[in-house]
Amino acid sequence: MNNLFIDAIDAIDANEPFYVFIYILDNSECFTIKDLIKVFIAQELKRIYKCEIIVYSNKQINNVDYLINENEIEDVNYVKLCDVMRNVSLKDIEPLSISTVYDLSKLFNIACLSIPGYHKSTINTERCFIISDDNNIDFLIELINDSYVIKSNILQQLPEWILNININITQKQLLKIFNKQAFSGGCDTKEEQLLHGANLDVDESFKVICIFSNKSTIDKVRHLYGTDKLEDGEIRLLSGEVKVIASNTLYQFIQFNKLN
Repeated sequence: MNNLFIDAIDAIDANEPFYVFIYILDNSECFTIKDLIKVFIAQELKRIYKCEIIVYSNKQINNVDYLINENEIEDVNYVKLCDVMRNVSLKDIEPLSISTVYDLSKLFNIACLSIPGYHKSTINTERCFIISDDNNIDFLIELINDSYVIKSNILQQLPEWILNININITQKQLLKIFNKQAFSGGCDTKEEQLLHGANLDVDESFKVICIFSNKSTIDKVRHLYGTDKLEDGEIRLLSGEVKVIASNTLYQFIQFNKLN
């Protein structure tokens, strides 16, 4: 068991809420793959550990428990903030989504009055796991029996050009991006690739397949695209074919996990 979530189990046993706190703040009007992964991880943690999800974002997101919709939070104890959001929401006090600095300051005042020590610059993680661009998110996603499951270390595995893809992209547009951006470990010529196979350690399309696809697909692509010796009748995959598989795999993940 991940040591981070022993706290979650302890909190559940003590009938205290455990939170997943997500930052999704950027200048884009649309969600990206990075945003999608953050929310997916949070939803999986909620499913496994019964965590409540609080999102701090400048975008509207469905399927989360509470949303703080503003541009800056400083000098805040995150657990206390989550507690306040939960208590306000449970009491049906509007607004549940904080949309202005004035509303946010009202929330802080409620916190100061109701919870001693709310305004502390320490990031309290005893009952709160924070998913942001600044921390190491040690989870990967695995597709098992048509269900996506967390493994480890996802955001560190993917290049920025993938993380920044707009999730409203079409399948055709996504393939075009892969053809243009994805670094290939394949050989320089078709003849050399058919003879020798690709360097899978540097191939970005294969990395996407390893993260978002199932074991049988990964094993098949590894065998036919890499440097394995092929049996009679087997044909080596080319880089363009693997980019099609990778883009289709990522598109399936996007469609499976829409945010709004």
